[in-house]
Amino acid sequence: MKKFLLRSIALLLCLTALLSFAACKSYEAIEPEEQDVKVVGKVGDFEVLYEEIRFMVLSRRGPIISKYDDLGMSEEELDAKVEEKLWEYLSESILTNYAVLHMCRELGIEATEEKLLAAVQLTVEETIDSCGSTSKYKKYLSENHLTDHFLRFNTCVDKMQNELFYAYRDDLGLIENEDDKIYDIISSEFLRTQHIYISKENGKTEAENKEILDTVMEEIASGKDFFEIAKVYNEDTSLTSDGVYLTKGYMSEKYEEAAYLLGIDECSGVVEDEEGYYIIKRLKQDPLYVMIHFDELSDRYQHYAFIGMIDEYAETLEFVPNDYLKSLKLVDIE
Repeated sequence: MKKFLLRSIALLLCLTALLSFAACKSYEAIEPEEQDVKVVGKVGDFEVLYEEIRFMVLSRRGPIISKYDDLGMSEEELDAKVEEKLWEYLSESILTNYAVLHMCRELGIEATEEKLLAAVQLTVEETIDSCGSTSKYKKYLSENHLTDHFLRFNTCVDKMQNELFYAYRDDLGLIENEDDKIYDIISSEFLRTQHIYISKENGKTEAENKEILDTVMEEIASGKDFFEIAKVYNEDTSLTSDGVYLTKGYMSEKYEEAAYLLGIDECSGVVEDEEGYYIIKRLKQDPLYVMIHFDELSDRYQHYAFIGMIDEYAETLEFVPNDYLKSLKLVDIE
C-alpha cells in the first residue's frame, strides 16, 4: 500500500571496468545475450537497454491483465489496454530510476568507483551463496526476469542512491539532520491517521467490496467507534490503535490527498487507489508516541524527503524510445 520506488536500471556506465573487476573474484559475471543489451532508447545522458524493458514488462504485465481481464473486452481491446498501461508504467518508472543516475553524476558519483564495484560483487556472491549454487542462481534470475548483467547494475544503482542520500543530508544539508528541527517537522507536517482498507485482490467481487464499504460508512455515520469498526472490516493487518504517522510520500498519492484535507477526528469518504479502497480518519498526534518512536519517525522523514527530491528531478526528464522499441508490442515480449 505504501509507495515504493522500483529499482531497475539499464546497462549504463563502463561495462568493461565492471566485468574486469568481477572476473578476479570467485564468481565471474555472466556474459549477457546480445538482445539483452540492445539499446532501446535514452533518458537524458543515459541509454536504456532491452533487458530493463523486459524486466519491467514481465514483472508488471500479469497484474495489469488481471485488472482488465474481467471487463468483457475483446482480445484486441484487452491487448490495446494492456499495451497502453505498460507504456505508462515504463515511462514513469524509468524516469524515476534515471533521476538517481543524473543526480549522482552531478555530484561525481559514478558506477566505476572501486568501492561500488566491490560492493556489487559482494552482493552478487551473497546472492549466489544463498541460492546454493551457480546453476540455482541462474534459475533464480530466469524466474524473476533478470539477467546477471542487469542485477549487477541494479545493485550498483541502489548503492549509488545510498551514497547520494548521505551526500544530500550530511555534505549539502539538503535534508534536515538536527533532532530538534526534525521534531518540529514531525509535529507540524506529519499526520496521524487510522484507516479501514479493503483490497481489490481479496477474492471478492467489486460489488461485494462496495457492499462492505457501504456498511462501514453506515456504521461510522451511526457513531460507532472507528477502531472497533476497523477490527471487523480492515484488511491491513499492520494497523494498530496508534494509527499511522505519515509524511508526504509514505502512502499512496490518493490516500495522502484525502488525508491532508481532513481536520482532527474527521473521516473521509471512500478513497480508491490502484490497490484498494480506504476510509481514513485523522487523529490528533500523541506527543508521547512521537518521543518514544522518534528515531523511526526521523528516519521516515529523511527517507521520504529524499524520495521527494528524486521524484521532483524525475519530472525534468523524458524517456525517448527509439524506433526499435516502438516497433515492438510490449504485450508480446517474453
